[in-house]
Amino acid sequence: METADRIVQAAYHLFIKFGIRSITMDDVARELSVSKKTLYRCFKDKDELVSFTIARHIAHMNNSIEQIQQREEDPILQIVNIADFVVHFKKEMNPAVLYDLRKYHPETYVLLTEHRDNTAYLNIKQNIESGISKGYFRADLDVEVITRIWVFMVFALFENEIFSGSEISFERAYREMVGYHLHGITTEAGRDKIYEIGLPGIGNNKKVILQ
Repeated sequence: METADRIVQAAYHLFIKFGIRSITMDDVARELSVSKKTLYRCFKDKDELVSFTIARHIAHMNNSIEQIQQREEDPILQIVNIADFVVHFKKEMNPAVLYDLRKYHPETYVLLTEHRDNTAYLNIKQNIESGISKGYFRADLDVEVITRIWVFMVFALFENEIFSGSEISFERAYREMVGYHLHGITTEAGRDKIYEIGLPGIGNNKKVILQ
């Protein structure tokens, strides 16, 4: 592994565990047992290291979600499997990471908003269109509106803008939100599928759900 890749990997693990602001170039050098001079040969400053690290993380997220989509053709199971992936990642992430990016590295934070408005938007839109074509999602949906609503809800929850100060966990809220989303867009065939999966919000009485 090249030195720059090792630095980015070490920085990523430190940022995710402790937040971005609290980690210095000294900390990264110490983690790798190298000199700061080695770090500065690869990155001119911490801002550049943060930018490279976040860009690498976004690429990893995109690749992981793409693999889920390729492995699972069922649009409902795509949503469920992506939710599992996101929940697992969020458990490992220090809550300060996104705050630190917004406040201290706004130019890098733009990478996340671009990801939200482009890649995430297209993935969600394709998922909804696939669900409609397979008969799982309602044909009368306004795909553009539903896509933008779901993008907003997911990222607002991810950035803790909905339950800030609450004892409700991200996992509890996100899984409930997935059930809420699917209930609103599915056909009877889709509701049969989510009942089989057993998503949050389903309840125990299938007949009630289908009314």
